[in-house]
Amino acid sequence: MEEIKDIYNILGCEYLDEELGHPIHFFQVLENEEAKTSVNLRRQLNQLFKNVNISNIFDEKDIILEALKLSSIPLDDLENSGTGITLFKSKDTMFFFNMFLSNFNDINLSKASPEIKQILKALQGVFRRVDYQIKEGFRSQDSPLDVLEQNLEMLGKFYHWQICQEVSLRGGIEQSTITPVITSALLMKASIIDNLEVCNGNCGKIYS
Repeated sequence: MEEIKDIYNILGCEYLDEELGHPIHFFQVLENEEAKTSVNLRRQLNQLFKNVNISNIFDEKDIILEALKLSSIPLDDLENSGTGITLFKSKDTMFFFNMFLSNFNDINLSKASPEIKQILKALQGVFRRVDYQIKEGFRSQDSPLDVLEQNLEMLGKFYHWQICQEVSLRGGIEQSTITPVITSALLMKASIIDNLEVCNGNCGKIYS
């Protein structure tokens, strides 16, 4: 039987608690093609991002990075995990990111990016609905974050299935990175000399 390649699909959400004034994180981590949940990685991520405000680091609305640029994240399970993609999306007070690490080289970013945006949109809608139900007294037991975690698990497994088994989000070899731009200026002190000509060769001799 062919050995299953290591696949790590990390879906993370950051919600800004305006009353407390700090972000709250929750994660869903899926492994291998069967979308097995990794409790260990999820625990590590919660600890790692406990005091981190991700939206302050990546303040753009939509970002796509190569996952290797984030290989410095100190997670034991991700060591030598191969290449992948990282997508960030932000909406109102919620910030979402997906890191997909695998040996696949055909992830289609133009198809995966809208899927991530739909997951964020769905989570935003779930939070607003549950928050409204609690304020109106229709719901008292579950917190909005508990419901968000449950929905993230379901949405994440469907997204994972689309990549690994149904394969509709693969088939492209696109890559998109944030490229640093170096701008330089060359300043020269010059003056115009009337009625004189300068040799264009190496000597630079001036003739009348």
